[in-house]
Amino acid sequence: MAAGLLPRFDNFFDLFRIVIWGTFVLGLAYGIIRFIILLLKFRGSDDWPTVDGKTIGPGQVKTSYSDRSADYDTEITYEYEVSGTSYRGTRRLKSFRQKQQAEDFLHEHMPEGTAIVVHYKPEDPGTSTLELDPYEFDDDEPISLNLEQKK
Repeated sequence: MAAGLLPRFDNFFDLFRIVIWGTFVLGLAYGIIRFIILLLKFRGSDDWPTVDGKTIGPGQVKTSYSDRSADYDTEITYEYEVSGTSYRGTRRLKSFRQKQQAEDFLHEHMPEGTAIVVHYKPEDPGTSTLELDPYEFDDDEPISLNLEQKK
C-alpha cells in the first residue's frame, strides 16, 4: 500500500474520538432522514378522507430497552376498506414502564373489534393513520382554569 494513503494516528484516543464522533454523526443523519421520510409520507394526513375501521386481535405489547430499563410499547393492528378493497395497518399507541399496565391499557381501551376512524392517503389507500382522542390515551387531564361564567 502506498505511504500516505491512510491517516496516521499517534495514539489510540485520536482514533477512538474519530470513531465516536463518526458514529454520532451517522446516527444523527439517520434520525433526521427517517423523520423527513415519515413527515413526507404522512404530510397532509389531517385532510385525507376517512373511513370506519376496527381493531383486529387483542393488540400487542412490544418491549424496547433503553437506559438500563424496559419500556413496553402498545401496538394495534386495524382493518379498513376503501372502494371494496380491504387494507390493514398498525399503530403504536403508548408506552409504559410496566408490562401489566400496557396489557391493561390495551384490554381497556382497544379490545378486538373496537371501532376507529382511519385517514387514508387517496393516491395510496394502503397508507393510513388513525384519528385518536389524545386525552383517552394520556394520564394528564385537560387544564382547568377554574373560570366560572358570570350570569
